[in-house]
Amino acid sequence: MKFQPAAEKKSIHLLARVPEKLPQVEGDIGLIERALSNLIENAIRYTPDDGKVAICIERENDELSVIVSDNGCGIAKEDLPHIFDRFYRVEKSRARAK
Repeated sequence: MKFQPAAEKKSIHLLARVPEKLPQVEGDIGLIERALSNLIENAIRYTPDDGKVAICIERENDELSVIVSDNGCGIAKEDLPHIFDRFYRVEKSRARAK
């Protein structure tokens, strides 16, 4: 719901796939929320109008994965190892607003 207004401005369809029964997860809720928010906000920002952003949780044995996907321009393979580095920007030439 937090991201719905930004998605609606661009006519982006938000999709969440969350299994009904998930195990308890331990972690720093602030850091997890920040990482997920950054991924979802960037997915909305760089997805073209009328696009799609999906947030899925998958469970395999005792592990959970959160997957944020979209049909935007994507992130270059060489930048992927750095996406969780604080203040890292994929394209340094972009204005702060973009």
